[in-house]
Amino acid sequence: MASYPIAGLLNQYVIVTPFVSRVDGDATYGTPVTHACRIDYTIKRTLNATGAEVTSTATVFIAALIGKEDKITFPDGTIKTPIGVNYGYDRAGVFGHSEVMV
Repeated sequence: MASYPIAGLLNQYVIVTPFVSRVDGDATYGTPVTHACRIDYTIKRTLNATGAEVTSTATVFIAALIGKEDKITFPDGTIKTPIGVNYGYDRAGVFGHSEVMV
């Protein structure tokens, strides 16, 4: 993914703890992984998974496939789960990055 155009903009880091499964209502998570990213702390209104309008306090651009139930740890130690995730692809349809609203 290093050749993807967004790679040069990823000068910050977050830790992503991937969601694995849900057992008896409790979420289980995999091993945390540190990823380079770009964090935009612009506050904006967006829609969550149920279609309700909610406030997003940051958008993370990351060259990794992020799931909607993953945990994201920010540089200040704050842990959030995504409100919504959009995926970016190149012209050939190859995955390039996730745009994660938290």
